[in-house]
Amino acid sequence: MKKLIFGYGQTGKAVEQFFIKNKIDFEIYDDSFPELGRDISNHLLEFDEVIISPGVPPDNLVLSKIMSQKIKISTDLDLFKQHRKKSTKVIGVTGTNGKTSFVNLVTKFLNKNGYKAISSGNIGSSPLNLINKNFDYLILELSSYQLYYSRNLALDYGILLNIASDHLDWHGNFQNYLEAKSKIIKFTKTENLLVYSELIRELMDKEHKEIVDPVYSSTKNTEIPVSNELVTPFVDLVYLLDLKIENIEKAINEYLVDLEQLEHRFEKIKFSGNTKFINDSKATNFHAVSNAINRSKNIILILHGLTKNIPSEELKLNSDVKKIIVQSDMELNLNKFSGKIIYYKSINEIKNLIKSEMQDGDTILFSCGGASFNDFKNYKDRGNFFKKIVKEIENEI
Repeated sequence: MKKLIFGYGQTGKAVEQFFIKNKIDFEIYDDSFPELGRDISNHLLEFDEVIISPGVPPDNLVLSKIMSQKIKISTDLDLFKQHRKKSTKVIGVTGTNGKTSFVNLVTKFLNKNGYKAISSGNIGSSPLNLINKNFDYLILELSSYQLYYSRNLALDYGILLNIASDHLDWHGNFQNYLEAKSKIIKFTKTENLLVYSELIRELMDKEHKEIVDPVYSSTKNTEIPVSNELVTPFVDLVYLLDLKIENIEKAINEYLVDLEQLEHRFEKIKFSGNTKFINDSKATNFHAVSNAINRSKNIILILHGLTKNIPSEELKLNSDVKKIIVQSDMELNLNKFSGKIIYYKSINEIKNLIKSEMQDGDTILFSCGGASFNDFKNYKDRGNFFKKIVKEIENEI
């Protein structure tokens, strides 16, 4: 029987190439591209397995029919698990915030210290593209969408960084989101699992499953361009991997000190005046915004984007927030901060609002708390827009 590739984005195309190379009969279906093939709704019994892309929402009508017919549903990650080289150790990383930064942190450290490592998954291309490559470590960034559909990843190591409300428009509610994220527990050997969320720890206690308590922490208090929320898991994982590195503590500290700033993630923008500008466009939920606030002083906070049904209460503000510049259609309940709120309709109003409000010693924090798609292609496009207007402000004052 045939396989059905459901969704023809980056993941679907990787599955297509994998099937072609392995001479597996398949068909492609995507709601957004009807020209790719026929309407398969009434022909589902021709398929013995559906390889679904993570972007397909759970309430998709065709997916509902597939599930009602009890057809096997898999992901590109499940296929990778079946065919990967056993000599490569796979590290799975999930969490609401910091996944990409953490994956980059680990991958670069391993490569710098004599190991062959590569990142994949939600961070970029499908791991199916890497099946015939030789690596010591593959670091997989795992989104809640990918975990929701995956059946058995058999990770060698698993890290859950944090949990806060996100993607509730896709999952329907926080409980569904929590259950998707927590699947990394059953995909990982117990002794190789690191968890940094009390919510998930409680869930694991109910399942009577023990975890490894993180016991290592960096001993050098040095300013580095990543948050402490990522440094501790990074150091814990490095020790857990039991790497053959001489003087590993020195290697860790030297690496952290020399880290390059990641773009759009609490990125400090050069500015000649006495005002700080932070581009944190990657912060697409309130947990990420709250983390950025805790790293700043004298803040003028700029919020933007689609809030994905996340409750306003998730935004934790402190006394360092002087003003909040908010896109008017974000539909946030900020009544208790009414004296600090400035609303804007168009993204093009932001520059003049900043110029009118900023004072020496302020931090202009562009930590958006929403998805970028209402005004931009992605968070990178949004971050570049902010950096452009900062440059314009510098030239105009």
